[in-house]
Amino acid sequence: FTGLVHHQAKLARMQATLTPGGHTSRRGTMTQIALKASPWMTWRRTAMGGAWSVGAFTVIVATWMLLRAMGIGPAGSLFAAGTLKANDPILVSDFKSPAVDTGLGTVVTEALRGELAQSKALAVVPTAKVRDMLGRMKLDAATRLDFTRAREMATREGIKAIVDGEVLAIGGSRVIQANLIATQTGDVLASFKETAKTENDVVGAIDMLARHLRERAGESLRNIHATLPYERVTTGSLEALRKFVAGQRAYDAGDDDKARTLLEEAIALDTGFAMAYRKLAVLYLNAGGQSEKGFAILQKGYDHRARLADEERLSLEGYYFGSGPKPDVSKAMAAYEALLERAPENQTALINLAVQHEGRGEWAKAEALHRRSVALDTATYQSQIGLGRSLANQGKYDDAAAAFVTGARRLPRTRWQFMGAYADMLWSAGNLDSALKVSAARSADAKTPFQRAMVSEQSAAFALARGRLSDGERLNAEAAALNRDIGRAGVALAAGLKAAVRTAWYTGDRAAAAKQLDDVLKATPVAAISAIDRPFIELTDAQLIVGRVDAAKATLTDFTRAFAAIGAVPDTNTRSHIEGSIALAEKKYDVAAAKLRGRSVDMDFGCMVTCDLPILARAYDLGGKPDSAIAVYVRYVDDKHMRRFVSDETYLGPSLKRLGELYEAKGDRENAVRQYARFVDLWKNADAVLQPAVKETQGRLAKLRSSEPAKP
Repeated sequence: FTGLVHHQAKLARMQATLTPGGHTSRRGTMTQIALKASPWMTWRRTAMGGAWSVGAFTVIVATWMLLRAMGIGPAGSLFAAGTLKANDPILVSDFKSPAVDTGLGTVVTEALRGELAQSKALAVVPTAKVRDMLGRMKLDAATRLDFTRAREMATREGIKAIVDGEVLAIGGSRVIQANLIATQTGDVLASFKETAKTENDVVGAIDMLARHLRERAGESLRNIHATLPYERVTTGSLEALRKFVAGQRAYDAGDDDKARTLLEEAIALDTGFAMAYRKLAVLYLNAGGQSEKGFAILQKGYDHRARLADEERLSLEGYYFGSGPKPDVSKAMAAYEALLERAPENQTALINLAVQHEGRGEWAKAEALHRRSVALDTATYQSQIGLGRSLANQGKYDDAAAAFVTGARRLPRTRWQFMGAYADMLWSAGNLDSALKVSAARSADAKTPFQRAMVSEQSAAFALARGRLSDGERLNAEAAALNRDIGRAGVALAAGLKAAVRTAWYTGDRAAAAKQLDDVLKATPVAAISAIDRPFIELTDAQLIVGRVDAAKATLTDFTRAFAAIGAVPDTNTRSHIEGSIALAEKKYDVAAAKLRGRSVDMDFGCMVTCDLPILARAYDLGGKPDSAIAVYVRYVDDKHMRRFVSDETYLGPSLKRLGELYEAKGDRENAVRQYARFVDLWKNADAVLQPAVKETQGRLAKLRSSEPAKP
């Protein structure tokens, strides 16, 4: 180095002696330099100097890397020193905020957790699991996790290290300080500081802080440098990030309306905020009756998926193909499986992949995934309910009941959902009276209009299935009013249309049903509802049962046009139902059966194929194929799917009665008696308008029993 510097200084002095003013030519200048430097500067010496320089640099780098790998000195990593091991869990406490910006600490905390979650060497405890741990400490999920509480939590849970810190306001700048602290000793293992000169620099400062922490821990530099900057995978806008974090917390607290508002404000501030689009789409799609808006939002998230880290991108792709405008079950499952390969503990992937398996009737696979999710975090109600649901649909009722009751106790905020699932299970298992009691009792847990509407819908379905039409329609009307008030006009209209169908189905009064249909459509015009949120199935069912076949065909055309207008793929099961029902009304029984048999199992989470079984059985029955009708009716009435009450409210009683008649016509006394007895028990407390059917069946039952041969 000394020799090279000496040569450079000599060259500089010689350059200074050149003729000023630029009169010396470039060639002359170089010649003079070469002549004057020739005694000392040779190509050999120049090459040797360069080699020494490169060698010295290589030695320095190699020494630094060796010290880092051995955990020696300031260059040493915590992994190499044995202080931490790769994938040891690390808890991030809530950072303190400056007095001038009391919400900034929360934003920094959540952003730092998110950034560190991209690490392949650090296992940062996610927010959902922090809530679960707070619950085990008998603390509210919204409790602030300061350092003292975080250390207590980490000690209880066996977590080796805590990231604690604060945000300071110095003039217009924000200084973010963080310490990595050993849980047991309280020793500071490493300290970090980053300064954001303006608010727009805060996100970048969080990113640099996380990278320094990962490097100090000992993560591969290649992995660190391969990680996209946090502002690229979220947002560069601090204000948008504030809204997003607040929206997430509102969602976790069960305040969907507040969460929706905050997330909409976040994407207004950053129109490319893909994570915010995904979360907002989930809120709209889960609410029901708002698919068009949910699809549009999800499509924007999908279009901006390049702004997501790999795990978030796969999560969005899975949701897009699983619940979005262009469903593709194989692509959805592939995305979630790829995500689980990268992150085996990713709960979004575990839960949503389980739901995909549920949609295909693969209950054991769904159960295994839900169990993995529950083992990671018992505070996630989707996992707990999903586990109970997959158990119940396998007939494991005691285990399912335990899962629902345990979940309700652990998560009282969502008790109304657990008890609703429990009531569904009791109904599917044949414990009808118990199902009614649990459903009625859960009303005390329903706080919001949406929750009350869901409770009323379930209780209405149970009452209607048992022939208590007055009670059922009253509850149904209550639910419809609540849904209308909260913007779910399509759901409210569907309830009124189904009521018209029941009037015709149960009483045979087509004229009264037609008037009811007209009144419902006048109160809530179809045109007032966004195109793809219109209740196409309920509308065509009502039109067909009163004899308006042409109107039903026009509705089918509107269905196809509505999805095409927004570039979405229409649901094949809806199309199969409508086309099959139209063919049935036109007495094309073979065509109807073929259409209804074509219902796909994939993504039929609501009630599987049981929804169309009564109609399929009717197509066979009217088409003169009683054996096929009997087989399909038996599949329907004996099905144990938890969501079967969706069709039971209209079809269970009449299906049992007709099945008994078909058996009786075949001379199968034993099965006829069995189905007639089920029907009588189901409708024993039915309204007066239905009692003639009950009395008629009781007469048939008595006659069959009296003609039974005497037992030897």
